[in-house]
Amino acid sequence: MWSVVSVLASTGYVVSASDYLGYGASKALPHPYEQAASLASASADMLRATREFCQQQKVSLNQKNFLLGYSEGGYATMALHKLLEEKYATTLPVTASAPGAGAYHKSAFARYVLSATQPLSFLSTYVWVLRTYDRIYALNRPLSFYYQEPYATQLQANPFAAVPSQQDQLFTPAFRQAVLNNSDAPLAATLTANDIYDWQPRAPLALFHGTADDYVPFFNSQDAYDAMQKRGATQVELRPIPGGNHFTSTTEYTLGAYAFISRF
Repeated sequence: MWSVVSVLASTGYVVSASDYLGYGASKALPHPYEQAASLASASADMLRATREFCQQQKVSLNQKNFLLGYSEGGYATMALHKLLEEKYATTLPVTASAPGAGAYHKSAFARYVLSATQPLSFLSTYVWVLRTYDRIYALNRPLSFYYQEPYATQLQANPFAAVPSQQDQLFTPAFRQAVLNNSDAPLAATLTANDIYDWQPRAPLALFHGTADDYVPFFNSQDAYDAMQKRGATQVELRPIPGGNHFTSTTEYTLGAYAFISRF
């Protein structure tokens, strides 16, 4: 991360890289992993603070704001772009954004996870997503609602305990059916509250994603592109990274995103 932002700074950009809630000064709090509202608000606050700091230091700035991020950062970038255009269009206008490999379609991602027959290497991080949503949206379900034994007990003792890669070994049949049948309204509402793929951006937006990503599947960017096109967005691009997985795509994303924002 320091290497990437140093390269950006060396070419004349002022880089605002926010600590999300749960890190930095707020490290005593749990990080609300993959929750759109908190990621967007923390990032917007950092942008405002950066501009205030530059003004105090007499660093000359223009009014252009470019948004970049990958993985959770890609999800945060999408959420931030949406927030800025809805609430800060005059004070923090978006010039262009380039989110990479974010899980923008949360409700579809949940169905993907809970219907998977292949091993999933990211289930420990998905446990983090569920823990975040259960807490923030006050579902207050016991861990035994989500997880089979011995994992419910193990995760109670250690939220980052190891879990199996087969979803049907980890999750309870009742939880799987609640998601797949959309039969649990409060649970479904937590997922749709964090769907950030279906809206109409006004500023240019390029969606970067590896086509072989088995950590955050490519359909997240495809669904966002399709939904935005359907809403009439005219400056949205889909930039597939052929054969790239979640980790091998990072270099091509970084170079491609830099080239994209350099156009503006």
